[in-house]
Amino acid sequence: MIKRFFLSWIILLITGSYAFADRFQILLKKAKYDEYVSYAKVRIVGNKDKNKKFEGYTDKYGRIVINYRHGKYTGSVYYRKRWWKVDFIFDGRKNIKKVYIY
Repeated sequence: MIKRFFLSWIILLITGSYAFADRFQILLKKAKYDEYVSYAKVRIVGNKDKNKKFEGYTDKYGRIVINYRHGKYTGSVYYRKRWWKVDFIFDGRKNIKKVYIY
């Protein structure tokens, strides 16, 4: 019984930084309005080792849900035959964070 408790506690500690997935909406900033970045490829790389950590696609409204450790990470968005560099901030909150490409 105690072993299960400690094993559960250790698993919770290890996965605790992944507790909540962060939600993002990627938008293209225009003069009069913001355009949804629909069906775009999103890639996040590590800040220290530069290895690919995540790759996925936005939906029709430019939204994407990413389950990742808390912190600030550099990412790339492939949209309209171009790679855009963006920063993602993971804090575990449930709100949708808007990320703009210019």
